[in-house]
Amino acid sequence: MQASTDAPSVAIEGDLASAHERRSARATGAWYLGVAITGIALLVIRATVYEPDHAAKTLRNLTTDEGLARLGLAVELAIVVTQALAAVWFYKLFRPINSVAAWALGVFGMVNAVAILASSAAVATALEVAADTSLAPGNDTAATTQLLFQLSASLWSVGALFFGLWLIPMGWVAATSGRFPRALGYILVAGGVGYVAVPRAPLDYAALGEKRLLKKGPPRYLEKVFHSKNWTVYAVRNPSPLAIGGKMVKLTPQGFVVDASAPGTVLVRVHWTPYWSIEQGTGCVEQAPGGYTMLDVTTPGRFRVGIDFSPVRAVSSGPRCHQDPVIEYGGGR
Repeated sequence: MQASTDAPSVAIEGDLASAHERRSARATGAWYLGVAITGIALLVIRATVYEPDHAAKTLRNLTTDEGLARLGLAVELAIVVTQALAAVWFYKLFRPINSVAAWALGVFGMVNAVAILASSAAVATALEVAADTSLAPGNDTAATTQLLFQLSASLWSVGALFFGLWLIPMGWVAATSGRFPRALGYILVAGGVGYVAVPRAPLDYAALGEKRLLKKGPPRYLEKVFHSKNWTVYAVRNPSPLAIGGKMVKLTPQGFVVDASAPGTVLVRVHWTPYWSIEQGTGCVEQAPGGYTMLDVTTPGRFRVGIDFSPVRAVSSGPRCHQDPVIEYGGGR
């Protein structure tokens, strides 16, 4: 009799937990949607008010369209609220699944909210200076308001860095928990991995080439978004996926793992070496244009590629093929 009385209790507890998760998910989604809506609204308003290359025009916009400028400030404060609450609810939603990812989401989201709050303070000060020119140092109102808006833009760059970082634990939970489409997790992680961090410390020999490139001046596809005494962080403009025609699952100094959904070619944006060898999967690995690596796969599935040194490969750079063994099962008893 004890077993029969416990079963309904367990079912009710499960239903309550499921209902609680649904409420948490709805609240999280609502606050995240609020971040998106207010963010888009601010982009439209900011483009109308702020002229990055013309201080006088920015000042004129602040004085002639003061109402629009103050609306932009209100929207920016709304972003702070929705971002902070989204961070709290993401933490609450993901904590039972992965506590480390939940903490990372909460911290990164809150840092982003604080950066935007500081930006709001700079914009509010710019509005006060535009309304009372005596507040401007040297009575240079245009230069002062432009400096404050530039400070706001820099704070947004810092916030964007942490917004990108919070996509990584979010994507990790989506890809590994089984509660979300796995493709969504990969998309979120790819969106977050769009930064290059350079420390003020001795670098490994493998990074010396990148250091020389940055010392000459960062290329156009990199934008400096953060700088401190010990670190400089660059954002990659429009980062491209590491695998085209497949999904990069793992990348290490010794090799990589790619999932191919159909037969064909997979371009892997990893430098070619003649010592690449397919360890798992049926297909060939060869050099692609631009010095990258190409997989020519004959069957869909997971392909594991690693380094396999051979003296012959030192003078040969042609395709290197591999076929997985076929496992046959006997039909008799």
